Amino acid sequence: MIDLPYYLRMQNRFGARLLLAALSLTAASCSDAAPAGGGNGTAPAAPSTKAADLPPAAAPTSAAHNPAQSSVSKVLAKQDTAMANGGTSCLITFAYAGTKQQQFLWERESCAKVDAAMIGRAKLEELGAWTKLDSYGRSFVGSVRDGKLLYVSGESSASLIPIDETGEPYEVEVAD
Repeated sequence: MIDLPYYLRMQNRFGARLLLAALSLTAASCSDAAPAGGGNGTAPAAPSTKAADLPPAAAPTSAAHNPAQSSVSKVLAKQDTAMANGGTSCLITFAYAGTKQQQFLWERESCAKVDAAMIGRAKLEELGAWTKLDSYGRSFVGSVRDGKLLYVSGESSASLIPIDETGEPYEVEVAD
């Protein structure tokens, strides 16, 4: 059975080639159970790899044609959010170049006390934050089209927000 959402995520992360290869392998393993030619004496048709022949959900996409993806890294919005304990947190909506919108909840303070900006490697090094990133975080910065990373700071702390292997934002504290 094909886990279609998994393959669609793979398309976004690794490109249409991986998706086509996975679908071809799946189709080949399914066709092993059927007699050659479908039992009517004809040879089976070769699978097509043209985008036009793929189902609409599996057709390759690009950031230029997909409005859900951003062409540059940017902070899109900050919104105060009431917490169950009565406090206020700041919900930050952002997008890295070539990726879909993400949200990150800064639970420490309201948005009035929070700065959120996209910064590049030079600024990360200047702040001493580059060394706080592990090898995956550093490679993530290198993989973003414009090489920028979300930097969030409040009155008493600051963090970097890269995206992990599953596509979710995670926090790397850089100042307390």
